[in-house]
Amino acid sequence: MTTLIETYEAKHHPIAVADPIEAIRFYMEQNNLEQGHLGAVIGSQPRASEVLARRRALSVEMIRRIAGAWPIPVEVLIQPSKASARSVRKKRKGKTACRLAC
Repeated sequence: MTTLIETYEAKHHPIAVADPIEAIRFYMEQNNLEQGHLGAVIGSQPRASEVLARRRALSVEMIRRIAGAWPIPVEVLIQPSKASARSVRKKRKGKTACRLAC
């Protein structure tokens, strides 16, 4: 019976994998951690700022360090992160410029 319920729920109500940046933010909030704490884990506070602002993607090394220091599953950290509105605008702008110049 349990297997049937699990199969039904997996098919009809799948649980979405969390966004890695949101997972990091949630863990930090729940543990009263600040940006500097993330910076200490991944190497520097400016890099932590870029990651949290979605201006820099998590590297494999950052993922290893975060997963080693905090109980955030690697499966969550390796997921693609939602792009910031700013980075989407930059990509579009670059494509438009190329279309005009190319």
